[in-house]
Amino acid sequence: MIAIAALLNSSIEEVAARHHHHHHRPHLVQMGKIDDIHTKDPKFASLQAEKVKIKNQIDEETYDKPLTEEEEKEKLDKEISSLEKQGKKVSAETKIKDAKKSLVKVEEEEKLEDTPQKEKKAELNKIIAENSEALEKVKGEMALEEAEPVKEKTEKLKDLEKSLKDLD
Repeated sequence: MIAIAALLNSSIEEVAARHHHHHHRPHLVQMGKIDDIHTKDPKFASLQAEKVKIKNQIDEETYDKPLTEEEEKEKLDKEISSLEKQGKKVSAETKIKDAKKSLVKVEEEEKLEDTPQKEKKAELNKIIAENSEALEKVKGEMALEEAEPVKEKTEKLKDLEKSLKDLD
C-alpha cells in the first residue's frame, strides 16, 4: 500500500479508504426477464424458436442484396436521366430569367428613344414562352420520376410479418 500511495501521490489512509470503498460496493443481482416456469415449458420454447425463425426469414427478405449488372446499369441510367432533366430545368429557368431582363431593357429603350422594337420584343417573348413550356415539361417528367413507387414489400415479407404478429 505504501508503494501505491507513493505512485498516486497520496497518503496511505486515502489509498486504504479507496480500497475499502471499491471492495464493499453492493452488487446487484441480475434477474432474468422470463421465469423458470416458462423456460421449462416445451410449448414456450417452440414458440420462441418459431419467432426466431420468422425474424431470420424477415431479415433475409429485407437484406439488400448486391445489384446485378443489369440492375446497376438501370440505376446508373436513371441517375444520368435525372441529372439531364435537372440540367434542362436550370437551363430553361436561366433563359427565361435572361429573356425577361432583356425584355425590360428593350421596353426602357423604347420609352427613351421613342422607337418601337416589336421584333426584339416578339423574339424575347417567344424565348420566354418556349422555355416556360420546356420547363413545365421537365418539371412534369421529374414529378413522375419522383412518384415512381419505391419497392413494395413482397407478399412473402407481409406474410412473415403477419405470422410474427400472430405469435405475439
